[in-house]
Amino acid sequence: MRKALSALVVCGFVAPAFAQTVLIDDNFESYALGSPLSGQGGWDLWPGGFDAIVVDDEAFSGTKSFGAMSPNVDMIYRMRDPSGAPIAQSGQWTFTCQVFMPSTGAPGGDFYLILLNTYNDANPLASNWSMQVRFGLGDMTVESQFDGNTLPLVVDRWAEFRAEIDLDLNLFDLYYNGQLLAEDLIWTENVSGGGRLQIDVLDLFSDTAAPAYVDDVKIIEASGTCRADMDGDGSLTIFDFLTFQNLFAAMDPRADFDGDGLFTIFDFLTFQNEFAAGC
Repeated sequence: MRKALSALVVCGFVAPAFAQTVLIDDNFESYALGSPLSGQGGWDLWPGGFDAIVVDDEAFSGTKSFGAMSPNVDMIYRMRDPSGAPIAQSGQWTFTCQVFMPSTGAPGGDFYLILLNTYNDANPLASNWSMQVRFGLGDMTVESQFDGNTLPLVVDRWAEFRAEIDLDLNLFDLYYNGQLLAEDLIWTENVSGGGRLQIDVLDLFSDTAAPAYVDDVKIIEASGTCRADMDGDGSLTIFDFLTFQNLFAAMDPRADFDGDGLFTIFDFLTFQNEFAAGC
């Protein structure tokens, strides 16, 4: 039986927990509307690519999203520690994002979600790809490339894409719009072959698609996690509650505990329940 939050605090409740490692968590709300994305929040250009724009044409949560408004928009996000090494070199990870493909987009346009296990900063073409998924307006399919699995493309509304990555087993599964797209793909071999057991760079590439929109991009550790450990110290204390309150007041996405894109009493209740359960 769960105890009330107040009782746990009064009794000095401290429970073991595991801080959740987040490689990226971006809903694009913190950037100025109409601004180029490169140079903000860790985003950069693939050499020769065009910049994405922060737009409010469509948004899954909040009012803004990533807008690929012309062909050849190509944005990367490095997931590295201060030494330059990839953070994720073992364990289980979940990549999710929301994708909106307008039916009025460029005829035959393609948009890509790409994960690289190794990105060569000096020569990107010498990088190593693990995942490449094509969203095609020409054939109206979503294709897990290099293994060939497809699903129907959803147009004119948001649809979730998800990758469940297990670096320990060297496997990953893909889901789109709530359906299994591909299963038991080999992380180091699926695209380039001879890759490494790590997640290095996310690449969002519009190629010929325009416009295309992405929102709520996340890559988060999938096991040994505890969302209620808000201060990341490995235990649940009053300081986690205070951190949650501060994030909620600032309308920080990390305080949207019920995931509805709003900041309401239900976020408090969801946080309280997870805190009380001790993760």
